[in-house]
Amino acid sequence: MEMKFCSNCQKQIPESSFLLHQIHCEKNISRCVCGISIPKSEKYSHDIQYHTLVECQYCSVSMESFISSFHQCEKQPKVCKFCEGHFPIDIYSDHIFQCGSRTELCKVCYKYIPLRDYNYHTQEIDCRQYQMIQNKICHLEREDQDKELAFALAQIKEAEEAETNYKLRSAALKQTNSARTSQAKGGDYAEFLKKIREEPRTMNEESKENINSDDIL
Repeated sequence: MEMKFCSNCQKQIPESSFLLHQIHCEKNISRCVCGISIPKSEKYSHDIQYHTLVECQYCSVSMESFISSFHQCEKQPKVCKFCEGHFPIDIYSDHIFQCGSRTELCKVCYKYIPLRDYNYHTQEIDCRQYQMIQNKICHLEREDQDKELAFALAQIKEAEEAETNYKLRSAALKQTNSARTSQAKGGDYAEFLKKIREEPRTMNEESKENINSDDIL
């Protein structure tokens, strides 16, 4: 069966019925300037939907509505990933280079790093090793601080013990002297002096014993 091409609906039609098809097609089908064949009853809505002139909100260029979805406007703003500002596409590349050249202090290695390299830098092996070293230093510093604290507490404890011993010895010595004074006043003072003269060795030994007892206290 031989076929003929209908230029109106863009279909292959049998040659035997082509004349009849052509009359019907031209009466009911319309070929739009965009190359689409549509029923004439839908032509108006098609033109409104696809061929109405619209204006780009960024560059003010007029175009048919179906073209606007493919329009890549150079004035359309893009958001800068560094400063979050909005800049037209035609100057965005220059801005992103300048903005990315600004530096920020790395909180790990304390170096100033360009913003465009910052994310990569934080993943670098050098920066991670530096962080490990810093953590180790901090750990050693804490150990040194703990040792210093323990030494200081030991000194405080030793000083408190020495002060306590001194107070105990002072109290014992005071009590001994008070007892001797009471003994001297309570008896015959002359006999007490005579006894001291007659028994100097005994008194000396007694004094030594008292002193030794004070040392023990």
